[in-house]
Amino acid sequence: HIFIGVGFALAFGWVFEFSNALSTFIYSYIAQIWFYSPQDSDGSKDITPKILWDAYYTAAWYHFGSLAYGSLVLFITRPIRMFFDYSTRPVRKAELDDDNCCIRCTRRSRCWGGVCDRAIQTYENNFRDRKS
Repeated sequence: HIFIGVGFALAFGWVFEFSNALSTFIYSYIAQIWFYSPQDSDGSKDITPKILWDAYYTAAWYHFGSLAYGSLVLFITRPIRMFFDYSTRPVRKAELDDDNCCIRCTRRSRCWGGVCDRAIQTYENNFRDRKS
C-alpha cells in the first residue's frame, strides 16, 4: 500500500507542475497575442473573446508534450532547486542585513580578495601573450 501512496504523491506533484506550466503558457500566449495585435485609431487594441479557447487549443494541440516533459523535469529538479534556495538564503539576506555571519567572515578574512587577485595574476601571466 505504501507504493500506491508514493505513486499518488508523485503523480500529484507532476500534475501540479503541469498545471503551473499550462497556466504560464496560457498567460504568455494571451499576452503575446495582445502585444502583437494591431491598434485601433484611438490607440486601443481589440482582442476577440475566444482568445482563451484559442490559447487552450494551441497548448493542447501543439505544445502538450513539451509542457508535460518540461513539468516532469521541473518536478524532478525541484529538490535540487530547493536545496540551493535554502543554502544561499544567508548570502541573499546579506543584501538587506549587513550583520550576516557569512559577510562578516568574508570581510574579516579578506580571503576572496586574495583568491581573485591570484586568479587575475594567473590569467595575465599565462594567457596574455596568447591573445591575438
